Formats: sequence, structure tokens, C-alpha cells
Amino acid sequence: MTRYQFGGTAADVAEDVAGARVPGATGTVWDGTSEGASQVTDLTDLEGGPLSELVADADGMIPAFYGPEGAVRLWMDFGGPRVALVANDVGEHLVDHLTASDPHGTLAAMMDEVTGQKGAPNGIATLEANGRITPAQLPFCFPGGYIPPDWGKNWRAKRDAAATEKARLIVVGGSFSQGFYASDINETSWVGLVRKSLQDQYGDGGSGAFTASRTGVFYSNATATPVWEANNSFATTVGSWNTGSNYYGPGGSYIVTERVGASATFKVRGTTVHIYYLVGSASATSRAPFTYTIDGGAPVTITPPVTGPWNIARTTDSGLSDELHTVKITWAGTADNTNQFVSICSVSGENSTGIVVDNLAKFGATSTYYAGLGPTELNADWNGGVSYPGDLVIYTAAPNDVSNGVSAADWAKNAAKYFSAVRAVDNGRTDLMILLPHIGKRDATAFVYHDYVTKARGLAEAYGAAFVNLWALGRSSWDYWNSLGYWGTVSNPGAAGADNIHPSDVGHAYVANTVLPLLKS
Repeated sequence: MTRYQFGGTAADVAEDVAGARVPGATGTVWDGTSEGASQVTDLTDLEGGPLSELVADADGMIPAFYGPEGAVRLWMDFGGPRVALVANDVGEHLVDHLTASDPHGTLAAMMDEVTGQKGAPNGIATLEANGRITPAQLPFCFPGGYIPPDWGKNWRAKRDAAATEKARLIVVGGSFSQGFYASDINETSWVGLVRKSLQDQYGDGGSGAFTASRTGVFYSNATATPVWEANNSFATTVGSWNTGSNYYGPGGSYIVTERVGASATFKVRGTTVHIYYLVGSASATSRAPFTYTIDGGAPVTITPPVTGPWNIARTTDSGLSDELHTVKITWAGTADNTNQFVSICSVSGENSTGIVVDNLAKFGATSTYYAGLGPTELNADWNGGVSYPGDLVIYTAAPNDVSNGVSAADWAKNAAKYFSAVRAVDNGRTDLMILLPHIGKRDATAFVYHDYVTKARGLAEAYGAAFVNLWALGRSSWDYWNSLGYWGTVSNPGAAGADNIHPSDVGHAYVANTVLPLLKS
């Protein structure tokens, strides 16, 4: 049987009874948490050498190791409560299994039945020669997922060329994908972890989109917001800003001001900075000019058009160093409250080559949020559609639909509208993935999420999309994820808690480790 890999991720930390990280600590491994649990000593390092105990490194991190054959969950003990470790390479083994020509010998058996050639040395080749069936024609089905034939061809080609070109991954959905309640939305959310892993392997395309919904203007929490502002996961604002009332631009959100001295500061990384903002309005008399500075340099003045329908403009500053830049945007009108508005949608940092991961999710978003297709409904257009396309789009909008009483049929219709908009780009080249979040306790009243799952599977087949159902992979149980420390808490971002839908850092790491094998296959 296979030995699976444990440890070695950003979530694997040695902690004492007080929850403090313990550098150089020695711990033990167990097969459970009960009094009758047995200590596990059949461990090896990555070279196959025997290990009898775990020793944390100088930063208190647990190094990678292999567990006993067949074990996929173990518990480590460093003097505090025993903490569950889940094998982090199960997804890779699953992909190997799913992409194998005949992992269960079923094709050879089918050859026997269809052709009657008992004992043929190569049943698969015989079937192909007979034109009956080929492995490429078989969809990959597994508990909690479905990968259709030839899925990811465009994404893989763009990804593999990212050393000399640019490949773009776009994620849309609600707060689960925006990064709540990770300790650092940029680094420890599942999207942030996916970004880092892909960029480390295929090329660094920059930090990607930083949407206006990641500000205290949209989400103000006395505990979480200051943490995220301090680690640059949230932009900061000065003066009076309000949330936009409509869904526009990348991320489908904007912040707006008409006050002297109002400014917003974003931190993005890359050799090029893009600023997306609204121009014109049928209801406002004008748009005010604004200035932007990069790293405290000379202000650049932007004067948006003052008439016309709602639309989005982009200003670009390139030739920068590939590092974290401070982009400050300041209202430059002449007097307060004169219908001279500045509306900022997002700021993006990008390099000319590499993988760009744009997290365009927004807390509270439902499927309706991404379904607008008309010229004045710029949701789909600027979030994977013709104005802001990706090579792969991951769609995760669902939990807020359940909370808002949206039927599975309406959810599927909205998703189909969005997928149609994405597939309107470049002859339908964009690859799609439907990632259903673990619903946690969000469906504790209506009990309709299983209908969403059924509709999602149908959408996956209709649009040739990959489908991953985290609810099924989590045993359809809030309690199971809770036993693993996967649920987060707003009172201490990153730590394990009892939230009903948002993951901890460990939960986000699990999601990333589930998705990455497919993205790298």
C-alpha cells in the first residue's frame, strides 16, 4: 500500500498547551485521540529513513514525513491537545489514479465482453483498434468530483508556457473564496496558497487583482479588519468613502467618494499597475479627477469622462520594479458634495509573464451577482467575460444563495448565464471549474444543498467543467471538519474556531491542497 505525506505545509505547526509555537520541540504521533489510541512509530522521512518522533524546525514548523502504509489521518502531540494531520498528497495520488489508463482493469474486462478476445495481452489497444472505446473518452468520476474528458487543455497549454507568456486564473464567489477568515488573505487563504504554489512552479505573474471590497468600507469588523489592514490584505482609506450600490468592474464592487482629502491605499506587486474605475453616469453630472502615486512618487492626475452610461476605464503605469508597491489614490475635486464622484473598482499588480491569479470573489455574493449579461450589467463582462477574461475560471458562488433562499433551479440558471458569458470569449477557449464550498451549517434549515450538487454536476457535463464538491469530501458534516480544526473564527483570523462556513488557515490549506493537483495535472 501507499505511504502518504504529512506535514511540510504552512498549516503544520508545533504548539504547546497554550497554543504557542515551539521551535525545536519533540512530539509524538498517534492513531487517535482517545485513551485507547496507539502511538504511531512507523514513520519515515522523505528519503525513506525511519523516524520514531517528530522534531519541529527552528521556526516551530513540522517537517514533511511519510506515515504508515494506507494511513490518511494521524494526530500529533506536542504537549497540548492532539491535533489532526491529514495527508496532503492524497489529491495527487487521486489524480494519478484517475488519469491511469485502466486503474481497475475494467477496460480489459470490457474488451473481453465486447470483442470476445479472452486473455488478449493488451485489451485497451484492442478496444482502440476496434473503435469501441478509448480512455480519453471516459470521464473521470470520483466521490465528490467529476473531471470531463479533455478538461483543462487550454489552461495546461497557457500554464506550461507561463515562463515566456502570461496565464490567468480567475476565482469568483463569496467570502469563502475571498479569504475569510484566513490570517492573511494574500498568503494563507486557499486562493493565496494556490497562487503561491502555481507561481513557484510555473512563473510569477504578480499579485493580481486587489478589489475594492477588500476594504473596511465594505467589511468593518473590530477584530478581523485591523489584522488584514496590518498585513496588507485589506486596502486602507482616509476620509469619507461609501460602498457602490451596483456591481461593476473587476470584483463587481467599488468604493466612491466626493470629499476633499479622501484617499485609498492599495498594496500590489508587479512591474505593471492597473487602476480600474467608473466613468460617466446617467444620474451624476460629472466625475471628479483623481490622482495616484506609486511608492510616494510624483502624483499623476486622471480625469475621467464626465458624460455617458456607466462604464469602466483603466489607467496603467508600467516599467516598475517587481516588488510590492504602495498605490495611493486621492480625490482631486474642488469642493465636497458637488456630485463630483471618484469610484474605484480595483487595483492590480502584474508582470509580463507568469501565472496571474485574480481573486474577484466578494463576501455576500450570490449567483445573481455574476449573472448580469447586459451592457449596463457588467458583472460577467468584467469577471471572466469579454472585458476581463481568464484561461481558467473557478466558480464558487453557492452558500449565499442557500442563505438567501435561492432555489437550486434559479442558482443553476444564474450559473449558466455566467458560464455562457465566459464561453463567449475567444471561441469558448476558457476552462471552467465548479468548486462547491463545504456548506457547513448554512443549510441547517432549508436542507436544499443536495439539489445544488445535482444541478452543479449537470452544469459540469453541459459546459465541460471540472466539478469538485468539498461538502462531499468533508463527509457532508460540519462536525467532521470541526474535528480537524478546519473552521475559522472572526475573533482570531487564521485560528481554528466554530464558524458555520468560513475556514481557518488549516481549512484553507486543505482546500488549496485539494484543488492544486487538478490545476497542476
